[in-house]
Amino acid sequence: MVVGLTRAAGVEEHLDPSLLQRLLEALQDFDATRLDPITTIYVHLTDRTLEAGEGVVRVEDVGPATLGQVRDWLTHPFTRDQIRHRVRVRPVLDADAVVAGDRYEFTRPMRELGTCRMPLEVFPYGTRATRAADNDHPIRYQHGPNSPPGQTTMENLAKRWLLETVEGSGAT
Repeated sequence: MVVGLTRAAGVEEHLDPSLLQRLLEALQDFDATRLDPITTIYVHLTDRTLEAGEGVVRVEDVGPATLGQVRDWLTHPFTRDQIRHRVRVRPVLDADAVVAGDRYEFTRPMRELGTCRMPLEVFPYGTRATRAADNDHPIRYQHGPNSPPGQTTMENLAKRWLLETVEGSGAT
């Protein structure tokens, strides 16, 4: 009998041992670490700290820490092979490498850099973190075949929680 399951009155229990054997064989090579949650840690550091391998960094939602502390957090008590299953490592964002876009949506690098540049909403006296905020064009994006190119830029990116009324749509 399987723990946690109850049998309905009048229903005979039919356990097929070959089914259980096939299930165990199918799971033999299954890597359960693939189901481990992935954690993303946002560490802000300078190129000097990165090159030297030591120095002070800022960890989002934590505050200042040394690079050695972050290294310890990422490796203890796990082995180096287990880290890739538990922590997402992203490349350093280079603001100079981000180019203007000719589409309405901001690219992933633009969104990430926007959050780094504006960790709090741009509304006056804003205190809400912007990681999940809307990416908005403060200068209205012009749709259509004759719209100017390169409207989606870092200079035209604002992180906002506020919803504004879209002209003529009645939407807010």
